[in-house]
Amino acid sequence: MIPNVHPKRSAALVGLVGLAVAGAVLLTPAAAQAKVASPPHASQPGSLTLSPASGDATTKATWSTTTACPSQHNAGAYLAAYDNTGVGQQISRTVTQPGTGPIQSKPMLVAMGAVFDVLGPAPDTFEFAVVCEASLTSHVAVQSTFVTVKADGTWTASATPPGGAKKTSGLSVSSPIVWVAAGLVVLVLVGGFFGVRSLRSRRARREEAMAAAMMRARQETVEQLRKKAAEKVAAREAGKGGSG
Repeated sequence: MIPNVHPKRSAALVGLVGLAVAGAVLLTPAAAQAKVASPPHASQPGSLTLSPASGDATTKATWSTTTACPSQHNAGAYLAAYDNTGVGQQISRTVTQPGTGPIQSKPMLVAMGAVFDVLGPAPDTFEFAVVCEASLTSHVAVQSTFVTVKADGTWTASATPPGGAKKTSGLSVSSPIVWVAAGLVVLVLVGGFFGVRSLRSRRARREEAMAAAMMRARQETVEQLRKKAAEKVAAREAGKGGSG
């Protein structure tokens, strides 16, 4: 049974839950399309390797690069998987200040099956790329590999994209700052919703209080009128008795 929560607290909690989920998983559902982008999103396709290079839905791979992030984008790096809309979904924690050499053996956040569930239906091929950051709002996809998943959930990574790769709109990577902004939007929207409900509730209580006060006033007025009428009747009766 869900306990009653103050509207403002409830709005804040929902917003914080949205931010926490976003920061912990950083995955969103994606619409299905065909093939990967051409040209690839990353500038150095084939410079990313997964270990193992093949597996099934339960495999939780590690990732490594054969080159370093560019010097102007060397504040952080993380692994992203590009879905069928051309948006990169972050699937590893950020490696802070990765240095001037290749990045070695960094774990993914989840097993491959969870990644494919988000990216789109199988069979298909997706580009996995390392996103190198200069800041939370400035980043480029550099090293990449291409992962083909079959209908049974088994997958294989390849340094080259499949034939017939289709051009996409090249949307930017969904970085943590975007999730923070999304969480804030959720917080504002939910806060506004509960704020309206709270306002309506307060207004309803005020109207009920006013109605009750008006009812008491009418009752008091009726009682006063009845009392005055009774006093007048008593005075007339007293006057008649004196006259007699």
